[in-house]
Amino acid sequence: MRPKFARDLIWGAVEDDISPSACYSLFAEPLPRPPPSELQNLTAIQTIQGHPELFKIICNINVKKLEELLVDHPNQPFVQSVITGLTEGFWPWAEPQDAYPLTHNEPQHPPRNDRERDFMISQRAKEINAQRFSEPFNTLLAGMNVVPVHAVPKPPNDKLRLVVDHSAGPYSINSLIDRQSIAGVKLDGIRTLGDSIRVFRDAHPVHHSEGNSLTLWKSDVAAAYRQMPMHPLWQIKQIVNINGQFCVDHCNNFGGRGSQKIWWSFISLVLWVAVFKRGLHALKCYVDDHFSCCITGDLEFYPEYEAFMPSDQVSLLQLWDEINLPHEEDKQICGSCIPIIGFEVDPNAMTVTMSDVKRSELIEACSSFTVRGARKTLREFQKLQGWVNWALNVFPHLRPALCESYQKICGKFRANAPIRVNDAMRRELLWFIHHVQLSTGVHMLKSVEWSPYDRMATTLIGYADASGSGMGIWFPGEYAGYQCTLPTDGPKGLIFFYEALAVCSAFVFAPIYKCDRVAIYSDNTNTVDMFGSLHAKPVYNSILMAAVDFSLDNSIATKVYYVPGQQNIIADCLSRFLNARALQLAPNLVIRDFQPPRNALGAVKK
Repeated sequence: MRPKFARDLIWGAVEDDISPSACYSLFAEPLPRPPPSELQNLTAIQTIQGHPELFKIICNINVKKLEELLVDHPNQPFVQSVITGLTEGFWPWAEPQDAYPLTHNEPQHPPRNDRERDFMISQRAKEINAQRFSEPFNTLLAGMNVVPVHAVPKPPNDKLRLVVDHSAGPYSINSLIDRQSIAGVKLDGIRTLGDSIRVFRDAHPVHHSEGNSLTLWKSDVAAAYRQMPMHPLWQIKQIVNINGQFCVDHCNNFGGRGSQKIWWSFISLVLWVAVFKRGLHALKCYVDDHFSCCITGDLEFYPEYEAFMPSDQVSLLQLWDEINLPHEEDKQICGSCIPIIGFEVDPNAMTVTMSDVKRSELIEACSSFTVRGARKTLREFQKLQGWVNWALNVFPHLRPALCESYQKICGKFRANAPIRVNDAMRRELLWFIHHVQLSTGVHMLKSVEWSPYDRMATTLIGYADASGSGMGIWFPGEYAGYQCTLPTDGPKGLIFFYEALAVCSAFVFAPIYKCDRVAIYSDNTNTVDMFGSLHAKPVYNSILMAAVDFSLDNSIATKVYYVPGQQNIIADCLSRFLNARALQLAPNLVIRDFQPPRNALGAVKK
C-alpha cells in the first residue's frame, strides 16, 4: 500500500525500468487531421490560398531520415500520422463550433511599460527570423482569429518571456479542444528515474561502493514545441498582434491545449528509436528534458561542442543531429548532482531535494505570511499554495502545512481582496519552515514499499480504538495494552478525533520497542484515509502535524491500515476499560496507562 501523500515517490521492486514515455507510441492512436467542416471553410481557405506568403509549413526536422528510422516501428498508423503532421502541419484535436465568428480580433493585453513593449517586438523579430512567424501585416484578413500576447517576468531574475494566451475570451481556440481528447500523455519523472538508478546500482555493485561512481546527465531540445508545424487551417486561428501589426504563427505554441500532446507524439517516436534501437535503455524524458545516469568516467568526445561528455548523452545528441532536432550546448549538462524537473537529484546519495537557493526563496515566501496581523490577497495566497504544493514533491510529509490556508480562501473569488492570516495558519507555516530547514529531501533507498510483515526491518504492529470513555492501544507481539481517558481539553462529541489521536499515540511507542517502522490497524476508515493522505479538516490537523513530527524526528516510518471492528476487539475493550474482557481474550496482556502527545492537541479550541 502506497500512501497518497507520497506522490508516487515510493519505490518497490522494479519489473521493467524502460521508460513509459518510450512505450507511449506503441499503443497511441493516430493523430487527427482537420475535420470536414474546416476543409469546407471557404472563407479561411480563400485567405490561405490568396496569401501563400503568410501561411507556410515550417519544419526543420529531417522527416525522411526519421521515417527511415521508424520503418520497423510496430504502430505504423500512428507513425504515419506524425509524419503527415510534420509535412502538412498538425491539427490539435479541435472541433469547430457553429456559434464562433469566422473572423475575430480578441482584445489585447497592452504592455505595461517600454521594457515589455521592446521585448515583445524583439521576440517577434526572433520568431520572424526563424520563420516561425510570418512577416508582419497591418490589416486583419477574413477568417483570421487573433489571440492575445503579453510579456510576463520569469522568476527568479524577472527575465521576460512571451505568453500567447490561447484561452482568452469567449471564443478562445483552446475552448474548441475537448480535454478528454488530449489526455493520456505519459511523462517520465523522478519516480521512473529512481527506478533506473536503482536498477543501475544493482547491476554495478562494485562501482557505487567506491564513492561518486554514478553521473547524471540531462539534455534539452531547443524551442521544443516550436519545432512542430501547424496546419494552415490552424495557423489562421492563431494570429498574433504585437505593437499594432499582425503575424501568422506557423508553429505549435506552448499556450495551446493540444500542444503538449502534439510534441509528445513526435518525441515519443524519437525516444522509441533511442531506447529500442540505440540501446539507451535508462533514458527518461519529461516534456523536452531527457535524462539518464551512467558510470562516472564513461565519456566520449562530441565534436560539435568540442567536449567529452557521457557516452550515452553523446549517442542521444548524435540521434538528434541525424534528424536535425536542435539543441544548445549550455542546456546539455552532467554531474554527480544535477537539477531534474526543478529538483536536485544525487544518484550516489540517492536523494531528491531542493537546491539551497530555491529552499531559501521558499522559506522567505512562507515567512512573509507568518508576521502577526499580516494580510495577503487571494492571488498571493494561491501563489504560496502553488509553491508549497510544488515543494511537497520533495517534502511530502509536510502536506498538513496547507490545511488552514485552504480553509482561509474557501469561497473567496476576488483576486486582490485582502485576507487576514490567522494564528492557526501562522503555526502551520512556521512548522513547515522548521522542517524544510532540516529536511534532506526524499531518500530513494529509504522511501520504499513495505508491509507490516517484511523481514528486512523490525516493525511494531498495533491496534488502536476509541470510545466515548477513552482510548485503547494493543501491541499483540509485545503482549502490551495501553489505555487512557479522553483528554478533558479535547473536543466534545468528535469520536473521529479520538480515533485519530489513538493512532497518533500508538506511533509514539515505536522507539520504546526499538522498531524501525510502526503499523497501526484502525477500524475507522476516516482515520485510515486521513493518515494515508495527510489531509484533514483543521480540527484534526494538529494530530497529523504531531504524527509527522514523530516520524521525521525519529526516522521511523508509519502506516495505518483498516481492520474490521470485529477484529479490533481488544483495543476496543481497552478504550472502554473492560480490562477483564481484554485479559480473557489475551491472557498474557500487561495493561498500562498512557497519555497522548500534547502537541497533537495543539490546535484544539478549548
